[in-house]
Amino acid sequence: MRAGKTSNMELDAIYNAYLPKKRIVPSDTMVHLDWKRAQQLAAKVHRHGVVYFPIFIMKYWIAGLLEKGTRDPAEIQLSILDSAPSPIVEDKLRKHLNMVWPALRLVNKFSPRQERYSDDCGLYMSAVFFGAHLDIQIDHSHDMAKCMRRLLYAASKHHPPREYFLEKMRKILTNHPVSRKDFFYNEIEHKPWLKKTTVNREDTFHLGGGERRATKSTNPKRDSRRANQPKARAPKPPPRR
Repeated sequence: MRAGKTSNMELDAIYNAYLPKKRIVPSDTMVHLDWKRAQQLAAKVHRHGVVYFPIFIMKYWIAGLLEKGTRDPAEIQLSILDSAPSPIVEDKLRKHLNMVWPALRLVNKFSPRQERYSDDCGLYMSAVFFGAHLDIQIDHSHDMAKCMRRLLYAASKHHPPREYFLEKMRKILTNHPVSRKDFFYNEIEHKPWLKKTTVNREDTFHLGGGERRATKSTNPKRDSRRANQPKARAPKPPPRR
């Protein structure tokens, strides 16, 4: 994931961690798609709505969104968002889907375009899925793929929390100025979400008749441990004779 094409195992690890499980399918589903699996996918769409369908064909990733048809709710529609459209790939995809899932309605939709001869197809497919999940319109920039690659690689190594990851992804997909300069790996490597919170305590003491306030940082875990420790009792005075 750090460089080159992204594998189905790398993508599955990211999708399982940060997308709703009811809306995802394994990234090798297209490779093993037959009539029986097609019916299972149709049932999943009717139960949960939009399903993110990774399409792998001719060593290339394409984003697919399975959803109920706009004309007939009983119909299943596959929206195809290809970041590098090719008539040869599209023809082969249509032939295969018509063979195993003839009732499926195919619709081509626009996707941001990747650079020619780049290995970014998996990144652009992921951008479509996360954009749909976050319900945002992708504001494509020339360094979007580079930023996504940094984020996905860092997430695969250090597993940040879901909310933290999605906020970073939102900034990338909306072309937020911060995302262009955000070296995610350097930040995520230090796991900022695990840092202990500190409690500010105001101590008041007198100095030369005046009053001064000092704010000290305390460790809640340490202070609670000290508070729970039994206090030492003062020694009893010797009995009087």
